[in-house]
Amino acid sequence: MRRWIIDDLIARLEAASEGSEELNDAIDFELFGSDEARPYTTSLDAALTLVPEGWWLRSIEGCPQQNEWDAMLDQKTIPWGKAIGCANENVGSPTPALAVCIAALKARKVVD
Repeated sequence: MRRWIIDDLIARLEAASEGSEELNDAIDFELFGSDEARPYTTSLDAALTLVPEGWWLRSIEGCPQQNEWDAMLDQKTIPWGKAIGCANENVGSPTPALAVCIAALKARKVVD
């Protein structure tokens, strides 16, 4: 996977105000070469399937009233090591699913 593709997906997710089929299709096509997208950006369960092997979800925190959510992932082999989060300049994502998608793609950049 070329990093610029993941960077582009991350930028699109960070700019999104909500999940969408278009984003789901882009994620599925770029990561898996499939056209049968799961609802990654609207379903927390589907978003969690993007977390790369060897990583775990440390936390999802948010303020629903302000639509700001952050997800933190850690590598399983480094307990409480450097975490990968979704926050972009301390601005959270509008939904938990988008937060997990962003954090998972950032973790995939480290893996690839």
